[in-house]
Amino acid sequence: MRPGRVRAGFAGVALIVALAGCPADDDDTAGDDDATGDDDATGDDDTTEPGPWDDGQEIVVTVDGQAMIEGSFDGEGPIWWALDTGAARTYVDDEITGTSNNVIGDVVIGPLEFEDKQVGSVELDDAEAFIGWDLGGLAGQDIFADRFVALDYAGLEAHFLDQVPDAPPPGTGSSQACTSAYDLPSSIPVMSVELAGAGGQIEVDLIADTGSGVTILLESVFEAIDDGSLPRVEGYVWGTNYGFDDGFLTRIPSLAAGDGDRVAVAHSWAVVIPDDNHLWALLEGNGIHADGFLGYPFYRRFVVGVDGHQDRYLWWPYDSGDHVDPRE
Repeated sequence: MRPGRVRAGFAGVALIVALAGCPADDDDTAGDDDATGDDDATGDDDTTEPGPWDDGQEIVVTVDGQAMIEGSFDGEGPIWWALDTGAARTYVDDEITGTSNNVIGDVVIGPLEFEDKQVGSVELDDAEAFIGWDLGGLAGQDIFADRFVALDYAGLEAHFLDQVPDAPPPGTGSSQACTSAYDLPSSIPVMSVELAGAGGQIEVDLIADTGSGVTILLESVFEAIDDGSLPRVEGYVWGTNYGFDDGFLTRIPSLAAGDGDRVAVAHSWAVVIPDDNHLWALLEGNGIHADGFLGYPFYRRFVVGVDGHQDRYLWWPYDSGDHVDPRE
């Protein structure tokens, strides 16, 4: 779900994306120079196969933290899809489908192509107003199932692969990613994270939502780590298509994820909402028990891999945080 805007979500098909390599050049005779290689008098053949991270698809990250990729629906396009793990299925804007009912059509999301795919249809006007973008649809949890998808927030690329590569992504310093397993109640990923502040430390379950522009925490979670020194910027109104609640902005001294070895982000900002808010009863009625949403302020510090084969997130920290505005 995308806190702060219309939410929708949810289905599942898998498509293996093959990485196309250059044709092999097995001619090492002196002077050979053809389209598949650059052989010279030494007999060397400079032909190289592309690496697993070389065929990234261009994305745009909006000011509201949405990772957007181009595609189409039933020949209509190009349209922009939000890559949204917090949507339990894929949805298309009802202005494109012309209905509020489920529809079947040909779906293209970046390099992924699905024939006769059933998707939901939803009004996205409010979501577009929040992110300032013409939004065609939400590429939901079914797009991430049974494949590996990595979001590079600094390099502005998405990678759709069959398996997790052995090599780390460019721009990251860790050869071994930290991992976070998630559960999928009602097809929504929920994972454990750890928060710490001067008032204490607490482990909570958050909805792992790449479609959330903010991290959302319940007030009881905030109180568990606050000794009265954490900032509270009042006046934030948190809204979904189900209602609204007053909240406040803060910064969390430490927010960490990972099973065993953890990755942590210091002073990541978050929105705190009342425990008795308009959405939680609906979530719990669908079997989703969580203490908030993990959102973009955390994700942007990593190349974030979603491994749909093993229901886990992978975290590769960036060598540099130059893509994050220090004046934020």
